Amino acid sequence: MSQDRTRPFLLQPVFYGVPISWVDGYFKSYISNFRKNNPEFDEFLKEMKEEIILRHLDYCSNILLFLDGKTKPNWVSPKNSMFRLFIKLYNYDWSGKQAVDYIDRCHETYLGLKREKLKLGEEYDVFVQRSRWDGVDREALTIDIEPINRDNNDYYLKLIFSSLQNDTSFDSLCDTDITMMSSRELYEDALILFDYYQGYSYLNKVLEFAIKEMINKRVIKPPIKMTYRGGYTLSYYPIHSVYPYKVKDIR
Repeated sequence: MSQDRTRPFLLQPVFYGVPISWVDGYFKSYISNFRKNNPEFDEFLKEMKEEIILRHLDYCSNILLFLDGKTKPNWVSPKNSMFRLFIKLYNYDWSGKQAVDYIDRCHETYLGLKREKLKLGEEYDVFVQRSRWDGVDREALTIDIEPINRDNNDYYLKLIFSSLQNDTSFDSLCDTDITMMSSRELYEDALILFDYYQGYSYLNKVLEFAIKEMINKRVIKPPIKMTYRGGYTLSYYPIHSVYPYKVKDIR
């Protein structure tokens, strides 16, 4: 960070909810007004756009949509949104070029995450939580997922797995959550830019791996298909134990 910064810090905004009927227009308007009221930040985003176009970075399509004002609500409002990430990079007093250098590092990191082979942690804990899907108390478990490469101890993933699953995509998975755990912001930032709210390609791959391994190791049982209200077909995965349990490979 520059020791001679001249532009002001920006505070992270707080959103308290928006009527669904105009949520898209609201956040587009919010970003437009925010840029008008903060010209230094606006200039920073313009420099980023110019640099991305100059380098022909074809993996930045969603970032360019944001920079062109064609943002989506989830790119703005959550705590792990692109908007908040760009404010953070701006507050580092970076130039647009430095910010794009970092975005490029994030992309390389993201590709590395997708190539990394994983393993389940050695223990899991079972607990009961109320489902947001139907308000029923259901079993869930938490377990760590780690890279197999012993030299890579920079991160691990914490999985909170609900026994009731919607199999269509990660972003509609009832109460299941996967959190990146690392002292390096680079990993989380890579997911913000290239996975969250953009198909969850990596997190879906992690979840698919975890379910397969948990069945193989008798952490959970194979799913029971359930036809639920509204015609949804959900998968219920009974959990083997209601107590902390050592994961044992039975193969």
